[in-house]
Amino acid sequence: MSESAETKVKFTEDMTILQAKKSDPRVEQVLAYFHIGACHHCQVDESLTLGKVCEDFGVPKELLLKALNSLS
Repeated sequence: MSESAETKVKFTEDMTILQAKKSDPRVEQVLAYFHIGACHHCQVDESLTLGKVCEDFGVPKELLLKALNSLS
């Protein structure tokens, strides 16, 4: 098994934005795709969970989590 497969993070709705960003630099691109925290007037508190941010921004959490968990 490769090292990247062993260390792959599972993104969950209880994970904070900060935890997600620290686990993979591409998380910011995924969040921007869903218009979450991508510009000055819609920045998000990085201590919020992915689930809470989905609620606040009207993003189906299943779609966001699927996109994040498909990062390889």
